[in-house]
Amino acid sequence: NNDDTVSTAMETARAKANQIANSEDISARGKVREIAKLYAQAKDLRRKPGGGKGKNPNNASLQQRERRTGKPLDRRMFADKRQVNAKQKKKDAKKAKRKGRR
Repeated sequence: NNDDTVSTAMETARAKANQIANSEDISARGKVREIAKLYAQAKDLRRKPGGGKGKNPNNASLQQRERRTGKPLDRRMFADKRQVNAKQKKKDAKKAKRKGRR
């Protein structure tokens, strides 16, 4: 079943590639780039189970829920956490700057 989706994906990619190759409004380099992108997408379908159907990118709330780990913070704790993160970021930037001088 997955092989069928791969072959159809590659066939459609090949058809689109031929269309791009025959079009005259794109430069040769642009054509190569577009065709490479098409084939990369078609090959990417192979790796994903279910024929390349991933998560719905529009469902952002679900992604936020997945990202949220650790203890829940109220407003004061959140402000404190932000301050700690800012200090750490500053410290890391200073370290990187020092490293670059050597």
